[in-house]
Amino acid sequence: MDRVWDLFHPTQAGLFNALDELSNHKVANEIDIPQLVVVGDQSSGKSSVLEAIIREKFPVAEGLCTRFPTKLIYRRSDTKRCRVRIEPGRSRTDDERRALQQFSAAEFDDDDLQLDVLVRNAAIKLGVNLNASSALATRPGARDFSDDVLVIEKHGPELPLVTLVDLPGLFVSQTTEQGEEGKETVARMVKEYIGSRRSITILVINARIPYANQGAPSVVQEILGEDPGLASRLVGVITNPDHPGVDTDDITKLLKGTLSQLHPKGGWHVVRNDNKYERKGRLRIEERDVREAEFFGKDDFWQTVPAEQKGIKALLVALRRMLQAHIRAELPGIIREVWSKAAIIEGRLDDISRSRATVEDRREYLSVIAEKFEHLTREAADGTYRDVECIKPHDVGAACSGCTGFFSGFGDNPPEGQDKRLRSNVRMLGRAFAASMRQYGKTETVMDDAGASEGIDLSPDKTPAAQIYMVDAFPYQDIINKYYSYPNPEYVSRKDHERMVAENIERWRGLEPNEEASPTVCWGLLEYQSKLWPKIAENHLCAVWEVTNTFIEKALAASCPDEEVLLLLREHLIDDVLADLRASSKKTLRDLLKCRRRGNTGFYDGFADILASLRRAKTQSIRQANHRAQNTDSAPSDDLVKGICDAVGSLPVPFADLGGALLDGTIQGPALGKISSILWQFLRLDAGSGNADVLHQNIVDPSTGPAAPVTLAPARVIDQEEAYYEICMASFIGYVNTLVVGGRILDELPTAVFSQRIVRRADKAKINIIAGEKEDDTKRREEDQRGLVSLQRILKTLQGYERRQVPEGSRPEEPTADTDSGLEVRSNSILTDFSHFSL
Repeated sequence: MDRVWDLFHPTQAGLFNALDELSNHKVANEIDIPQLVVVGDQSSGKSSVLEAIIREKFPVAEGLCTRFPTKLIYRRSDTKRCRVRIEPGRSRTDDERRALQQFSAAEFDDDDLQLDVLVRNAAIKLGVNLNASSALATRPGARDFSDDVLVIEKHGPELPLVTLVDLPGLFVSQTTEQGEEGKETVARMVKEYIGSRRSITILVINARIPYANQGAPSVVQEILGEDPGLASRLVGVITNPDHPGVDTDDITKLLKGTLSQLHPKGGWHVVRNDNKYERKGRLRIEERDVREAEFFGKDDFWQTVPAEQKGIKALLVALRRMLQAHIRAELPGIIREVWSKAAIIEGRLDDISRSRATVEDRREYLSVIAEKFEHLTREAADGTYRDVECIKPHDVGAACSGCTGFFSGFGDNPPEGQDKRLRSNVRMLGRAFAASMRQYGKTETVMDDAGASEGIDLSPDKTPAAQIYMVDAFPYQDIINKYYSYPNPEYVSRKDHERMVAENIERWRGLEPNEEASPTVCWGLLEYQSKLWPKIAENHLCAVWEVTNTFIEKALAASCPDEEVLLLLREHLIDDVLADLRASSKKTLRDLLKCRRRGNTGFYDGFADILASLRRAKTQSIRQANHRAQNTDSAPSDDLVKGICDAVGSLPVPFADLGGALLDGTIQGPALGKISSILWQFLRLDAGSGNADVLHQNIVDPSTGPAAPVTLAPARVIDQEEAYYEICMASFIGYVNTLVVGGRILDELPTAVFSQRIVRRADKAKINIIAGEKEDDTKRREEDQRGLVSLQRILKTLQGYERRQVPEGSRPEEPTADTDSGLEVRSNSILTDFSHFSL
């Protein structure tokens, strides 16, 4: 066999065999491998192109292989042999996958009739409807198409080195043999294969049909919009250029890249294949090549087409170059995935091979799991994010579950890695909670005439708190939208608000004088303005528990590789503890909310000095304003009061992080300093003047300053409520984040959920239920051992080829498609001649 027909060098056969073995691996078949994928519409000429590539008649009747993907693995050997097997599709259940993987025909001499029978048996096993008249069509559960892959592996002395996948053709019109469901199945399969970043796509189009009327280019174009890198993995092939009436202008435009929006890196190529009569009459595939050469040589038009874009040999040169470069780029990533999978299996083997014959052995087994979980949880809750150190003696770079870190490194921030940084996630949610309280916590926002005219958005639409606090915050947007989005508060003028308060003063009369308001009115107004606090706080608690549960799932999975033991752990130990912790945190939140109920003055007494200073500040401002009003046209005192309230309203930002320190005397200084600075600016006083010192003394020192004048009751109630509201909101935010979330969730997780102490105290019956030996443990252990051995062999092969890659810029030129000098050196080959290399 002339090696010009090979898609890879003979010394690379070991590499491609390892990749093929990986695709059919029972424990690692989810790893994508580099492969050539042929796509096109039905009757586009795909089968003819495949025959030209594999250098023989398509191995089975076309009607059999148009219902499911067919993978062809051709290898050169001294003897002929063939094997048929099934790679289950991703739509199959675990039981169906096991049943299909058991179908593996024994090797036999390469015989077309025997192969055809075996393929039909495989099709029956797949349950596909081969044609409308087939008895299989009436079987329950028969399907038009399947995503299972039929693998035909052939060896022989005259075969090219080829591995490729042929997909069912896309179609538009429905018939009795292929309906809407089948149409969607084929489209989904094509998109899945093309969408894999490790697939090189051969797009086949028919020159007889206008380009715009063909479905395959549209599908490719759709995927290209989502993955621009697809263009670097794409080759276009035009068939049937010899058909009467073909528009050669369109072919020219396609070859030049001016007709289509697709610009494949592998270029557009045109091939002339045999028609059905020529295919039936020929004896050797070389006859097809002769007819193609004669066709491209007899017409002046085809002389204008570059040699590298016409004929099957030119197409193979382009495919070889793309495949070699693609494997070079993807091999390191494949090695990492195989290494990771081997580490997982090794960890699982360490886990299930540990003796669990006695109850003490089982308790020790669970203690090891608990120790790791406790460590990971403490690191995540404390925000230090240090992994467990590996103590196994092994070579650097060897597959080891202990060296696979749980926490991602600095700068490595995938969503799954961020899920594990529990303290960071909870803190960001705490800041979103504080933003929600400030923006949505008040039932009515009181606006004076100036504020209402400043263009403030009064719409009631919901706005996520993350947009208020930090647009690019990393808590996932679905959590922010779910737990921190509320209608905007209602905006009312001060006059309307005072009118509402005045009405309620009369409705809530007690024993107070007519000029005064009942103390109950102030507490009632505070309750009215803060009635959304419980909902906002409860939603925040739910959000915290959502990210906490996500972390717990990942920490448990990393600590206990045995999925069955993990399920039993959750059922018999962990889930009940988590339910109790959640109930405890909710109770603490309810207790905190009780502290601010009407009549419970203890919650507010700690802020008496600050509140008294606020009242004295207003009294002093009124006196100063009245004095100025006799001499100048000054602003009303309400502007000053609003400035003071705004100043105090800005204080909850640091308060939210102070938490339990709110009652500390260190807060009073900054608060009063803020108030004084507002007064100095409003009254136009110099901070160093004597008047400013007197003003500050009158505000801070309760022993000085005149008594408050008699004011209207509604205004006094509103002023008192607003002062209480700002201070209490700051303290409430801090208490929720520190006492409820910190004290009742994060501080409890490392020891309360699953720890060595819990394992030591668990009764024997529960330990036996969770960690007792199961009947299928031996079977699973043997399967994992075989899988690990094969993965280690595959990994060794892949690493060997990676180490022997040819450095960029040192490769000689590749012979052209028309030379017969072989493929030992190529301009785009990724490997040297491996004739001296063996593993």
